[in-house]
Amino acid sequence: MKVEDSFIVEKMASTTITEHKYSFENLKDYPPVINGRINALKFLEATVELLRIVESLGKLFAPVRYDMEGNITKIKKLHVTDKSCLLELMLDECSKGKPVATEGLLWLNRALGEAYVQQWMPFG
Repeated sequence: MKVEDSFIVEKMASTTITEHKYSFENLKDYPPVINGRINALKFLEATVELLRIVESLGKLFAPVRYDMEGNITKIKKLHVTDKSCLLELMLDECSKGKPVATEGLLWLNRALGEAYVQQWMPFG
């Protein structure tokens, strides 16, 4: 990469950050595991905030955004409340034989893992 190209990438990155109010530093924290339980509602709230960052990245990330939105919608259909636990919701759904939201959570977890890794990887 030429020095000029590097400057353009840095300029684009700084422009993107300043134009959008969303950044990893301002995200809600994901809920902690308490007694083996993850609060489903707080998990979804934090995920929706991360989705805003993905949205701010533009059309190039539209497929990622749509995938994440679809998986969030699947999980919401489990009737998530402020007392819901992700594992309990998944086990209940699996016991009924159609693990649609459970599979959605699996794919959403994959996307979240990639977002987490990429926030710590430098450009290059």
